[in-house]
Amino acid sequence: LKIDAAGREQWRSEIQTNLGRPVSFFHIALAPRTGDVYVSGTYDGQFPGKPAEATGTPFLAKFGSDGKRAWLEQSDKLGSRQGMVVDSSGNAYLLGRASVSTLDVTKVNPAGKVVWHSTGIPNDRGANQNIAVSPDGKGVYVGSTTVTKLNAKGGVVWTQKYDLTHETKIDPVEGVISKGSASPKT
Repeated sequence: LKIDAAGREQWRSEIQTNLGRPVSFFHIALAPRTGDVYVSGTYDGQFPGKPAEATGTPFLAKFGSDGKRAWLEQSDKLGSRQGMVVDSSGNAYLLGRASVSTLDVTKVNPAGKVVWHSTGIPNDRGANQNIAVSPDGKGVYVGSTTVTKLNAKGGVVWTQKYDLTHETKIDPVEGVISKGSASPKT
């Protein structure tokens, strides 16, 4: 559902499976320049024109600024989503929990194809994870109290542990921002 600043409905679009069961959405992100809408989640059943998958299969869908679905992709690489962000070129970056101690990031281009899938990124157990991308798309930042910077190809540039508590946000321009308290490093 898209509404304008005055609260008027602009368009409404739904994602349905062959079983008519609800689709679980994890994240919705807006492409900054185009206004395209990206939706990630899981579903049971089968999407029209797609192969049947197991229960809880992850998906990523792109809707144009007019509400028409451009594409829908299914992949295990899109699973266990913790966050999603879209850069100014329309690339989606999906953050997932690979295991208790590691995260993964998948970059999907504007056409819906996986560009790269980076795994083994250190994870703060139980912490809320965040993802941010630099305005030029050349740096992807992942984490909470442990922050990892990935390069444009998904390779680890650096990982740094911070003594932070409470909610942490990552701003690719301003840096790590913590709502709460920070303990000095000793």
